[in-house]
Amino acid sequence: VTPIPANPTSANQSRCGDGSVTFSANGATAGLVYRWYDSGNNLVKTSVDNNDNTFTTNSLTTTTNFSVAIFNPSPSPGCESGRVSIQAII
Repeated sequence: VTPIPANPTSANQSRCGDGSVTFSANGATAGLVYRWYDSGNNLVKTSVDNNDNTFTTNSLTTTTNFSVAIFNPSPSPGCESGRVSIQAII
């Protein structure tokens, strides 16, 4: 039985004017990766390892929601934590 990973920690990010923002997350240990999702729950990035803990958005013009989870890929098909909601505040 594969245990469900703990939820990651992350925080909203803001900027003045249009552009991209970079989120970071914490909580994944060796063997686990981060999965980043857009507001439509589409997977937009899977980290290469637990140290790859950032995600930079495309250029944004309005406040946009994202979420991040920790994924344990082994054994297949893997197991994902709960998703933590975060906002890019423009």
